[in-house]
Amino acid sequence: MSEVFLEDSLLHAPYGLCATDTYLAIANPKSDTILDLFDYNGKLVKRMIPRGQGVNEGLFISQIQYDRQGNRLYLPDLHKKNLLILHDVTAENPTIRELKLGGVDAEAYKDSVYLNSRWGRLSDGTILATNGSPAGMFAAFSSEGKFLRFYEPFPDKHLVSDQLNDWANSLMYTPLGSFSPEADKAVFVYAEADIMTIFKVDGKDRLKVKSVRKSYPDHMFVLQHTPTVVQAAITDDTHYYSQGVAATDKYIYVLWLDTIYKEVSENHDQTVCIKVFDWDGNLLENITLDTPVKNITVTPDDKVIYALSENGESGYQILKFKRNR
Repeated sequence: MSEVFLEDSLLHAPYGLCATDTYLAIANPKSDTILDLFDYNGKLVKRMIPRGQGVNEGLFISQIQYDRQGNRLYLPDLHKKNLLILHDVTAENPTIRELKLGGVDAEAYKDSVYLNSRWGRLSDGTILATNGSPAGMFAAFSSEGKFLRFYEPFPDKHLVSDQLNDWANSLMYTPLGSFSPEADKAVFVYAEADIMTIFKVDGKDRLKVKSVRKSYPDHMFVLQHTPTVVQAAITDDTHYYSQGVAATDKYIYVLWLDTIYKEVSENHDQTVCIKVFDWDGNLLENITLDTPVKNITVTPDDKVIYALSENGESGYQILKFKRNR
């Protein structure tokens, strides 16, 4: 059974969630500050990071990563294309560092970096980001933001439509990602495709990558704007798979839709289904919640699921589900 952990009056417009060993971190893109930290008694500890375009300010945090070893939060700002690093999270006054990720503006260069919405830092120092250019699904950077290489080719565009060009194909995939608290593993899934990609740190300066690709975008509408500018757009019948993903050191939790976009929209991007996988991508468990939710995070000990829910009567709520393990 779920219980209400936080009411709408405390939440502004919540987006990303991340459970640390000490706090529940919540991204609020429409507030004066864009990061809130609550303790596990539901008490607001602090509101942080002014909303703005200045130094150590932010506009839109697309993901929150907890790094236990460094006691840090990594906060990719999708609009500023920077990675905000919050040091000493449990300190009274945590410090903030802003890191610019390298790479060429990819509007005209298909072999350069076009940062997408999910970034984080692995324990070997690699910063891993989802990439929107045709060069690869992921871009890797050094700890100082220097571009290193691409990982994983995009699926063949002809699997979806012969009308697509390379850019339309690569921008068609909406990524969701999460990093383990020890930061030695990361997982990425997609809204419009049943694809799971797992990264593991395997010794110094080496990453192991495993990708399981089961289904690709379907029922897409292809717009031919000019002879060279093509766009793939979803339709009511486009199949949707994942709504969110959360990682612990032991397990991967995928907030699962498995329905068409029309039903996703009618349900306000919410679902009651969670699939639990091990870090080899094996399905271990199906969880059915008693309330539809649109985003999840899981405490590092795998004991509690915190979830974002929204409805017309109570507005936003953070719900708490205790795991029966």
